[in-house]
Amino acid sequence: MVLSGWYKWSSDSREDVGEKAGPDGARTVWRIECVHALLVCAAAGGLALAVGRVAATSVVLGGALIWVNVWLFKQLFAFLIRRRPARRRLAIALLFAKLPLLWGAFWVVARARLVGIDGLGLAAGITCFPVAVVVVALAWRSGVEV
Repeated sequence: MVLSGWYKWSSDSREDVGEKAGPDGARTVWRIECVHALLVCAAAGGLALAVGRVAATSVVLGGALIWVNVWLFKQLFAFLIRRRPARRRLAIALLFAKLPLLWGAFWVVARARLVGIDGLGLAAGITCFPVAVVVVALAWRSGVEV
């Protein structure tokens, strides 16, 4: 991860794309996923050393849960939009249908007690994704390459 002001988001300068224009969408999602993975690994490693294996496992499960949620939505949206751009409303509706199904599947795994789950660790893993979004957004705004 390069945190230096010497690099720009792309080969285009900010003057070429406009000051308020954001970075390329696919590259931004990839950056968010990378920062998210680093945050989950750091949080899991720190909790494994400080608290124990159950909290670290819960952080990884929370991070995986939110990542799968975002990945599924990205795939569904791309599939629907690629076929017919007029299906944007259907893609957004699928977001609301998919999320309860994903949480239900996670609840079944949690109830089966296949893995010990710590609630705070799970919440920490889920929270890593919005933190990654904020980090990438602030990095872009300040002109720092992530």
